[in-house]
This record gives sequence, C-alpha cells and structure tokens, in this order.
Amino acid sequence: MVDVVCLEYALAARNEMFDIVTAEGNDAIVFPHIDSCVGVVFLHADGKATAGHVSVIAASEKVGEEVSLTEMLGRMRDWTGAAVQRVILIGHPAWRQVAARVLAADQALSAVPCDDHCSFNDPIDAFVELGNRKLRVQAWQPDHGRDVTVPPARTGDWLLDANL
Repeated sequence: MVDVVCLEYALAARNEMFDIVTAEGNDAIVFPHIDSCVGVVFLHADGKATAGHVSVIAASEKVGEEVSLTEMLGRMRDWTGAAVQRVILIGHPAWRQVAARVLAADQALSAVPCDDHCSFNDPIDAFVELGNRKLRVQAWQPDHGRDVTVPPARTGDWLLDANL
C-alpha cells in the first residue's frame, strides 16, 4: 500500500489553489490537516481514484470558493478521463452548500452519487483506503517531531470509520 498525499494550498508550496492526485489498487489517499478546507474524491469504474484538496483561504483570496471548486473538479475529471462512479466530500461544513451548488451545475457530475462528510468543525486527517474500501477520519494533532504532510494513522482513534 502506498500513501498518496493530497495537500492543502499552504503545505503544497505551489502557486495553485488546490492539489490533485491519483491512486489505484491498495493505495490510500491521505488528506492531512483539513480544517477550513474540503477534500474531494472521485471513485472511478476502473477502481482508480482522483482526489483534490482545496483551501477556503486560498480560494477566498483568489477567486472565491465556487469558482475554485468548479475549476478543481474540472481538472480532476480531465486528469484521468475515466467515468466518475461516486463523489466523496470530506471537510468543513461551510463547503456543504458550495459543493452542492457546484455539483448540481456540473452536467457530468450532477447525477453521480455523492457521500457528503462535510461535518467536521475541527481540523482532521482523512484516509481513503482504496484496497479495503474505507474512509477513516481522525482528529488532527500537532506533532512537531514529524513531517506534517504525512500524518500517522492512530488506529482506534477514528471520528469516522465508513465503508465506501
């Protein structure tokens, strides 16, 4: 299993509003430190996944949340070209209505089932485990003795442990 890390704007150190990654097989997509952000996962028919992480701060400063989320979803779709079977949202509740409007306006995604997990007011780390089809969320904890971009999974400390 490979951890594929999808970083927020501040950690990615790129001049982008979001980060996009792909994963397959037994890979796990890791979203470290989702606080005012949203993580989005597309599960594809071929077993692969595309994920994006957009920061509300970067979006607000540049173009707004709806525009940045719309752009990220478009790039995620173009990234693989594969049909999206399911959308998973993970993050802060402020993104719930924004994501609903953006997904409803997107012809390719409006009919795709969506699992909305935008219910975390406090910072979290999220793990999407493709091999065992799990979404696991734990409370984020500052750990200055490690690389902040690779959070350790604290088994048994899950705020959410859901099947995909």
